[in-house]
Amino acid sequence: YTGGESPPGLYFTVSSDGGKNFAGSQQVHADAAIADAPALTVDAQGRVRLVWHAKLEGQRRLFTSTSVDFGKTLSTPIEVSTPAGKSMHPATAVADDGSVFVTWQQANEEVYVIHLPAPEQQMAGH
Repeated sequence: YTGGESPPGLYFTVSSDGGKNFAGSQQVHADAAIADAPALTVDAQGRVRLVWHAKLEGQRRLFTSTSVDFGKTLSTPIEVSTPAGKSMHPATAVADDGSVFVTWQQANEEVYVIHLPAPEQQMAGH
């Protein structure tokens, strides 16, 4: 999240040279009134999964986006299925198969964990 960009929001960029240079940043969730608290995983095949909380209407909900081209592009954000109420502060861990475990705070009292499948395999030649 950055308030220094216009508009403020959640942005994503990638470096392929150990952080010396970065590709241009892309806004992750332009439709959200608030999008922040990102959690990021990258598996051994370079597949990226980003999970964050965002507010479109009503309470904050969890959303996810993936990249199967080493972070060059991100999929359209989709909402993660969570119980009714405010879902916030996700944390993620990637498994050897590329699937991701997501934990978050639900309604300020409970902690939940779900398992998301790995993004589709890398395209041949990448």
